[in-house]
Amino acid sequence: MTRRSHLDKVLDELADIKDVAGLYVVIYGFDHSSGEKISRRFYDNLERLNDRLGGVRRVQRGVYECDHFKTALAIKGIAEIFKAKDVVIYRVEKIED
Repeated sequence: MTRRSHLDKVLDELADIKDVAGLYVVIYGFDHSSGEKISRRFYDNLERLNDRLGGVRRVQRGVYECDHFKTALAIKGIAEIFKAKDVVIYRVEKIED
C-alpha cells in the first residue's frame, strides 16, 4: 500500500468546499529560532499543488498568490502540517499592473 502525500490528504479534506475564483494571498512564517530548516517536502507539496490546480505564484519567502480560494486553503493546510506559524489568507483586489 502506497503512502498518501500530505497534499492528497489536504485536497481530500477540501473536496466539499465550494471554490471561488479570485485573487488570494497566503502568508505564513516558520519559527527559525531552533535552527531547524524547512523540509524540502513542504516545497515539493506546493509544487505538486501548482501542477494539479495551477494558478500558484510565489511572491517571496512565506507569501504565495493564487487564483482560487480552494488553492489558498490547500496552501494553508500544507503549511500548517509542516508547522508554519500564523498562516493567513487574504482576498485581494489588484488595482494596477
